[in-house]
Order: sequence, then C-alpha cells, then structure tokens
Amino acid sequence: MLSDSQELDEVVVTGYQKISKERATGSFSVVTAKDYKGKMETDIMSRIEGLVTGLVNYNKQVSIRGVSTVYGNRDPLYVVDGVPYEGKIEAINPADVENISVLKDATAASIYGARSANGVIVITTRSGEKGKTRVSYNGSVKFTPLPSHSYMNLTSSGELVDLMQELFGYYHNPYQPTDARSTNEIYLLMYKREAGEIATDAELQSQLDVYRNRDSYSQIKDELLRKAEITHQHNISFSGGSDIYKYALSANYQEKLPYEKEQSNQRIGFNLKNQFDFFKWLQVNVGIINSNYKADYDNGFQGFSNLYSKPYRMLRNEDGTPAIWTMNRTQESIDGLVAKGLLDETYRPLDEIDKAHYNNEKKYQNLNVSAKFKIMPELNLSIYYQNENTSIYNSQYYDVNSYTMKSTINDATVIKDGTITNHIPVGGRLSETWNKNKSYTFRVQADFNKEFGRHDVQVLVGAERRQVKTQSSYYTKWGYD
Repeated sequence: MLSDSQELDEVVVTGYQKISKERATGSFSVVTAKDYKGKMETDIMSRIEGLVTGLVNYNKQVSIRGVSTVYGNRDPLYVVDGVPYEGKIEAINPADVENISVLKDATAASIYGARSANGVIVITTRSGEKGKTRVSYNGSVKFTPLPSHSYMNLTSSGELVDLMQELFGYYHNPYQPTDARSTNEIYLLMYKREAGEIATDAELQSQLDVYRNRDSYSQIKDELLRKAEITHQHNISFSGGSDIYKYALSANYQEKLPYEKEQSNQRIGFNLKNQFDFFKWLQVNVGIINSNYKADYDNGFQGFSNLYSKPYRMLRNEDGTPAIWTMNRTQESIDGLVAKGLLDETYRPLDEIDKAHYNNEKKYQNLNVSAKFKIMPELNLSIYYQNENTSIYNSQYYDVNSYTMKSTINDATVIKDGTITNHIPVGGRLSETWNKNKSYTFRVQADFNKEFGRHDVQVLVGAERRQVKTQSSYYTKWGYD
C-alpha cells in the first residue's frame, strides 16, 4: 500500500517488507509484468504458470512445490499490497499487477506462520506517479476452435453399433424394462429380436443400419455450439499526480463465450489507489478494489458434452421435428405411466434446453487505508487497515416440465387403489447456495533500517489483528414455480 521508488524487479516483497534479492533467504521467485507480457489469460495465476518453478495451476487449484494436504485447504496464502487477501484471486486484474513474489519454503514464508503452509504469493499492484495524466488501454480477443472431429479419430456410429452387437452376443442379462442396457436404443432392438418381436436377423440388421448411418455431430455443432470459444478482455487505466497527490485508476471488462451458444459470463471491476503526501513525514494511502462476476443462462441440455458420444442419437428427425432419446425408461414404459396418470418422461433434447436455468454471481469489495509516519530517517511507523466483503450466489432451477423433474416426481409417486400420491410436490425445483465472507485486518508496524559502514541493521516490530467471518447456506425448494 505504501510506495517505494526502488525497482520491484530488484527486490523480494514479503508483504511486511522489501528485501534485496541478495539479502533474501529461502526459496523464492520474482515475476514482473514484463515477464508475462503478451499472455492473454484472464487471471494472474494462469499468466505466471510456467514462469515460476514449482508452481502448478490445474483447474484453478494453485499449488507450490506439490500438494501439502489431502483433505485440508490447499490454497496458498495471497498477500495483496502488503495485507493478506481473503477474496477470489480472479478478482485481481492482471493488468494492474506490477510485481509478484512467490515465497516457496518455510524459511522464506516463516513470517506468516501456519498460514504459509501452502506457500505465499505476494502481489503488488501499480501505483500512481508524478506527472500529467496518462491514459493507457490494452485489450485482447482469443479464439479457441472446437477440437477437430476428424483428427480425434473417434468411433463411428457403424463401428459402435457393431461393437454393441458383438458384446450382446457374448453375454447379456435378461430383459428388464428399467435396466440401462435394456433401455438403450441399440440393445432394445436386440432384445426384441431375442423375444421374437423382430422376426428375422435381416429385419434386425435393417433396423440397426438406420443407426449405423447416422452421425449427430453436424446437428449438434450447427444448432447448439459456436465454432470457437471466444474470450475478450479490455483494460483502461488513468494515472498521474503531483508532489502532494498521486492516483491510479483502472477499469477492466472480461467476457467469455464458451462453446455452448446459450452460455456466457462477464466480469467487470475497477481498482483505485490514492496516495497523499501531506508532509515529508506523513504519507496516507486509500484504495478500493471492486469486482463483479455474473453467469446467467439456460442449461437444460449441453451440446458439447454430447458432441462426441453416441453419434447415432440425432437431435432432429428427418422431417425436422425434435428427436426422442431413450433414457431410463422405454417408450412403452413411459406410455404405461402416462396412462396411469403420471407425468410424461419422453425426452427430447431440444425441448429441454430452456427447461433448466443456471445463475452464478460473485461480488468482491476491498477498502484499504494506510498511513506511514517517518519518525527518523532510519525509523518508520506504519498503520494498515483493510476491510473485505465477498458474496457468492449459485442457483440451479429445473422447470416442472423438465425431464429431470418429471422423472424425479414419478419415482417418488405411489399408486394405491387407483389413488395417486405424490411424495414430491408437482412443480419445479430451485437449489440455491449463498457464501458470504467478511474480514478485516489491522496492523501497526515499525521498521528500522540503518547502515553502519559495511553493516546493515534491519529491525521489524509490529502487531496485527485479523478477523474472518464466513457464512454459508444451502436451500432446495421443491414445488417451486
């Protein structure tokens, strides 16, 4: 939070102090903005992966020098502008980062105690500089095409049908209307042949040839998917100041358009840093970080997850009407349930898309204030205060007409003496998760630094108080409309 004219690529920033590389002990790595210039990842950890030995970022799980626990918290401790950071690291705009010091071992991170068990990542963001207002913009657009279908050399519909027929010939259980193999379109034809409902092998092969000649790849790709995943981000910043006041303001917008046409997510945020040099002996810093993320889309049917599986299942019939897929019950079983007054579980993927909806919102706010008093040329007294608020909301809704709800309601329905009893209310289902995190950090710190000829004496004394409150709740609402 407090400015220092020393070049950040020449020092190791521990959060409590800055130490020249030759005086730092333990294992550490220092990365500056110049090192990852040109990378287009939207989060800072993905940008520095490959630049820091021992750091791995897999599925947004960051580890330093391996995994330290099986069931416990595996995240490293993040320190932003000198204060431990409780928010999601994705809320930090990579364009605002000036220096990253990765403290890897116990010696380098010992000042943080037990919290440093998974390593410490210290991030320093850009500050304002004296001079006229400077405006800068940088943006990028990244396209990730769909994986090549021909290059993947996947099993064709014909090969898959032949394999299933061969496996059926080796061994199969007796026909059961609720068995997964009995309700598969291909196996169902073989069971019918075995039961005599299909008269001859030639007739069976004729019906199997219909599936052998199908390929749903083009239908799914054209109707449900984009040709490429698109990620674009835009950053604009303003900085400048005078001898008394310096400022740095940046705003960031990110949008990701995944392969699914229905899906998109956005993040917008800003970072404001103010530095007031009221007197030669007093410097005050005030900063605000804000980040808002939102994903809101229908997800009743996922095209990408079905793009490379069971290619004989088409989305549309030859006449253009939505095709029926056999799921957990045969159509004969479904018709029987409908005749008894239960819900129709007929599954048409295209009709399912808007029958479910997903929403995810993440909000992060950070207010930080610090003051630095120069008591003597060798002695500084610093006071820090930081307040953080994180709110995360997730919801998944299934409409009463969705396959998920109809099958769930039917499974929990009892028919006795002609009376239908629904043990689950007939309606939709809404699942909601709330996570809230509130924290504050207050620190008083004194630094003494004096050189005596060839000797250098550094003393750091301080006290810190932190409080973190976490609240979470989960609700499932049945019969929701």
